[in-house]
Amino acid sequence: MALIKCPECSNKISDKAKKCPHCGYIMERKYCPKCGEALAIDARACSKCAYNFMEDVMAPRPSYKSENYGLAIAALISSLIAPVISLVLSIVVLVINKEQEKSIKSLCFAAITLSAIEIFFQIIGIIFALILN
Repeated sequence: MALIKCPECSNKISDKAKKCPHCGYIMERKYCPKCGEALAIDARACSKCAYNFMEDVMAPRPSYKSENYGLAIAALISSLIAPVISLVLSIVVLVINKEQEKSIKSLCFAAITLSAIEIFFQIIGIIFALILN
């Protein structure tokens, strides 16, 4: 523990003291962001301009959603269009070509399966995007 001089009364006090025991000078200070007045560390309002420090604490937090949030969601939803079209066309080709080669049927079933998987993961992505933002 070192001894320092109080800036107000010049008496020696502990460097750990928050307040001078002789004159009451508060060693820890904060400054008003509005007028620059030096205030006690636990002050709730500025004694000079009446700035309320509690308003800063109670102020609403800024939103992290950008102005392009809606555009991003629209892009995500529109990315569902291609697999849905692929799914529909594969089903149509499968129905039209009932009696055709097995290779066409195999390709249609593969397209249907892949489209369904892609749609599933797109929906999961949309749900996470909506939940996390």
